[in-house]
Amino acid sequence: MNKIQINTKLNFCYSIFLLFFFINLLLSFSEAKGGGGSTGGAGTGFGSGSVSGVISSGNNNGGGDNKNSEPFFKYVNGKRVCTSLCVVIFLILSFVVTTPTYESTNPAPDPTHEYGKKHEATNTSLRDAESFSNKYPPNENLPTPEEIENIVIQDGYKAWIFKPEDILTKRTSISNDGITVELYKRKLGSKYDDMMIQTNFPFFTPEIHNPEEEILHYFEITLLNKVSKDYTVAIGISTKPYPYFRLPGWNKHSVGYHSDDGRKFWNDEFGGRNYGPEWGKLGDVIGCGYKPKTGEVFFTKNGKFLGIAFAGLRHIWYPTIGSDGYVKMKINFGDEPFVYKEALGFGIGAPGKVKTNEK
Repeated sequence: MNKIQINTKLNFCYSIFLLFFFINLLLSFSEAKGGGGSTGGAGTGFGSGSVSGVISSGNNNGGGDNKNSEPFFKYVNGKRVCTSLCVVIFLILSFVVTTPTYESTNPAPDPTHEYGKKHEATNTSLRDAESFSNKYPPNENLPTPEEIENIVIQDGYKAWIFKPEDILTKRTSISNDGITVELYKRKLGSKYDDMMIQTNFPFFTPEIHNPEEEILHYFEITLLNKVSKDYTVAIGISTKPYPYFRLPGWNKHSVGYHSDDGRKFWNDEFGGRNYGPEWGKLGDVIGCGYKPKTGEVFFTKNGKFLGIAFAGLRHIWYPTIGSDGYVKMKINFGDEPFVYKEALGFGIGAPGKVKTNEK
């Protein structure tokens, strides 16, 4: 659950608790001033007048049951006790506080780090990203089935290329075939250190004819240079639009695996969670996989499965890479055999059964 979701729920609960407190205070004050005496009289002043239809009119010689009741309390043997409505409100508040939101249903028990191991984004970047997410919700629409079919038939996996936003053209270099991508350090005068780029198309999920059939979306990057220890490279998935100045995993609706600390990130503006080894050596091959049936996201390093990072995540996802410094990499969307053997035959949207010998 991100900070905005937590604050919203807490503010709602605080408001309800304050309202409940003041009602209780009002009723207690009313009872004290006009609750009646030993003769069962109606009392005087505030208790019997302005709120006579709400509070009890007395306690019948201090011992009998009073059948009059309030919205939140009733009187038994002269004592005010909680009514069913009071219990219902308590249960509702408990539900609001404890029930996870759609995207917080993540089974991973790993502790969250407050700070990154080596790299931290600025507060300006965080504020701007939150504003961006509030202004531009994710686009959850796929192209029509006819358009998807034309894309896949005409170009296959070559149809997918990383396409930077216009503001990043001076910080990126992409070969004509889309296979080689270079990301550069921030230029003088730029506002942000971090940057990310997404593919032109999202994962396409082909039609599933067999209920037992499961789809795997997968891609890999191969580092063509050694990443400086001062920089962070990230691979993952995100929705579109996504703030170009945030690495995948750092912002709402995104997942990332970062090179500087080997941590996994999901909607995480803090320090991420322990996951896999650090990476960034020349020749490192890092893969990212997504299973739409279960919403599972996983990563690989040099052909080794690193485990399920997160589960239950369902959006229209775009392959995403990012960095805060120079990196050169080779992209493989499935045109060439993957280093991770379990993904052979898959790619950005290839149908087929997922092999189950991942351990």
